[in-house]
Amino acid sequence: MAIKVADMTKIPTKYRGQWVAVTLPETKVISSGNTPKEALDGAKGISNVAVTKIPKKPGYYLL
Repeated sequence: MAIKVADMTKIPTKYRGQWVAVTLPETKVISSGNTPKEALDGAKGISNVAVTKIPKKPGYYLL
């Protein structure tokens, strides 16, 4: 199984500190929220979705 890398640098800064649901592999933001459940609820019916928290400060993070 090959590991795929998603480029999260293109996610707008307005999502910093929030949980986001993004499509893979293009990392288009579908929904956001204060909890993973809020972000995932907004992405119902969409396949290939990942949920992650966007850090408040830019930097390098291993998820």
